[in-house]
This record gives sequence, structure tokens and C-alpha cells, in this order.
Amino acid sequence: MDTKITIALFAIAMFLYMQLNSKLDSINLGIDSNTAILITLRDRQKLNEANDKIALLKNNMKALENTECKKCHVLNENLLLPIDNKKISYETFYSIVREGGLYMPSFNTEAISESKLQRIYMRLYMKANKMIKILTLCKALSC
Repeated sequence: MDTKITIALFAIAMFLYMQLNSKLDSINLGIDSNTAILITLRDRQKLNEANDKIALLKNNMKALENTECKKCHVLNENLLLPIDNKKISYETFYSIVREGGLYMPSFNTEAISESKLQRIYMRLYMKANKMIKILTLCKALSC
């Protein structure tokens, strides 16, 4: 009689163990699936950020070609203009270029002509402003 009870208890224990194991497998599959989705979303976000940075870099390269500005603003990705996508007025831009900044040297009219300075501003801040609007719209539409 004791052997029959022991066998029955063992059979019940094995049944419960197998049920628990199958539940854990399905939970693991769910976790793996969610992890894969999160990784895909993170990679897509990194790709979008990289594409934004490339567009900004290309814009800086075109705007600052044949100037001393490109030595810093093209070679250092943290100094790409507009910095932090902040739009500044032409007057502020003009005074920063002509008078210099914290670490930025000043550039007189011999180094950068008035017309060249205006073209640089238009390319960096007017075109960048349009690009920011397009990128924001594109992100909203998930394209």
C-alpha cells in the first residue's frame, strides 16, 4: 500500500513539475520576445539618431567649406552647428563669429566676408530649421 501511495505522489509531483516547467518556458518565450522588440526599437532609434547626425555633418561641411570654422565645427561632432538644435538670431551669430566665444577665436571680415557669413548663417540655421521640422514630422509619422 505504501508503494502505491509513493508512486501516486511521485506521479503527481512529476505532473506538477512538468506543468510548472512548461509555464516557465512560455514565460521565457514572452520575455525573449519582448527583449527582441526592445532591442529592435533601440536599434531603430540609434539609426535615426545616426542619420540625423550625418545630415547635420553634411550640412556643416557644405556651409563651412573653405573656412577655418570647419576645423572645429566639422571635425568635432559635439560642435556641429546648430549646437543642440538651438536657433540663434543672425545678430547673435554675427557677434559670436566676429568677437569670438569661450574657446572660439574671433574672425574678422578678411577671414570671413559679410556675404560669406550670411550664407553660412542661412545654410546652418535656416536650412537646419527646415530639417528639424521635417525630422520631427517624420518621427511623428514613424517613417
